[in-house]
Amino acid sequence: MALTVVSSKGNHIYLLPFLTMLTKTRFLMLFLCVFFTLVIITALISIVIDPRGMFHAVDIKGFNDKKITFIRFETFIKPHQVSKSKANVIFLGDSRANTTFVSSLDHKYFTNSDVYTAGMAGQSIYADYRMLQHIQDMNVTHIIIFVDHLSFFSSSTLNQSMVNNNSDFSHRLNYHDNGKKNYSQWLQNIKDWALLLCSFNILQESLETIQHQDSEGWYLQKDGTWGGSFAYEGKSQRQYFDYIERTFLLEPLASIPSTQVFYESTSDINTFTTLEKLIELAHHSKARVEFIIPPVHARMFEVLYSMGRWSDYENWKRNFVLINEKIAQKQNSAPLTIWDFTAYNNITTETVPPYGDKSTHMRWFYDDVHVKPELGRIMLDEMSDYTKDNNRVTILTSQSVEKQLEKLRAGHKTYLQQEPKEVLQIYSLCSRIYKDNTRCISPNDN
Repeated sequence: MALTVVSSKGNHIYLLPFLTMLTKTRFLMLFLCVFFTLVIITALISIVIDPRGMFHAVDIKGFNDKKITFIRFETFIKPHQVSKSKANVIFLGDSRANTTFVSSLDHKYFTNSDVYTAGMAGQSIYADYRMLQHIQDMNVTHIIIFVDHLSFFSSSTLNQSMVNNNSDFSHRLNYHDNGKKNYSQWLQNIKDWALLLCSFNILQESLETIQHQDSEGWYLQKDGTWGGSFAYEGKSQRQYFDYIERTFLLEPLASIPSTQVFYESTSDINTFTTLEKLIELAHHSKARVEFIIPPVHARMFEVLYSMGRWSDYENWKRNFVLINEKIAQKQNSAPLTIWDFTAYNNITTETVPPYGDKSTHMRWFYDDVHVKPELGRIMLDEMSDYTKDNNRVTILTSQSVEKQLEKLRAGHKTYLQQEPKEVLQIYSLCSRIYKDNTRCISPNDN
């Protein structure tokens, strides 16, 4: 049967006359050949360009080595990749796990080990627990978990997609939340590979990958870390500080009543109950497991103070230590090491450029919580040669936690005297976010 279209006068105009010579069977075969050819081309492009960083079969500098679209797909990239990796050192946590030690994986603290970073942007304590379940059968000798108070009330889209066993993220993990083996994981794997190799979205992402090789933003590397840095795009660095403070502290906590402590979530995920399960699982692991509470800029503590959440923070840290030691005693084992880098010092009080300054970039920080790799190397140096009189890091125990909190309180008072404009600006930001202005503590009330 010939392919035709109908003209305005009702006459038949034959298109592609050679098709009129084909039988239905041959036409179907031709259609299938064209279809599968397109699928194969799409799959080859996906493997070669590898826009989501799943294969790393062909990584050519300036062509496709920067995987700039990966961050949208971390919830299935990282579970797949960490399972395939032969790493014996694994980092868990949020984006800071991906960036802090990015240029220090050769440090003596890792004893020349193979490292993979399984952290994901906005990850919570619940996601850390689920990823620890996922890797528990691997031949891992050392696990470092980046965690702090933000891990207990993260409201990111990522965390909302992880809250139950029916989420796509959970389907990709080796275990269910209750600890039972996930025997249906292969179904999710088939869906992922089919989507990755047959989706025409891959063509668009591949084009983006090639076009943005000169981007200054983040991109995924083979070891799971993020290369690159924040692309400021003509903005002052202070605007990024405001964004982090608003998005990760002020707005999430504004929805929580002032009488409710931030780590007592109304859900079952980002709570100390989850932390207890994580620590218990860590004690049953063959690996050496450590926590790192990463450094934050002094402004982050001033935000907590301005919001009236300082006592919440102190109690969070006390309870963290208490739970860690309680479970260790129950397991008849030594407590997990908690490296605490939160402090007021010459690094964490680094001056933030003013709003109008779009060219000055800070030495140690990208924003309140993301530190530059140079500071990451200093952190590892401090951990390797730790002494109790160190003013940059503390190993948190029931004996050291109160002294560490006392130092933070003293640092806050000094910062208030030395940087009154910074504290006032933070109070103004708090007042704009909170409808109930009485919840914000004025610098004059200190």
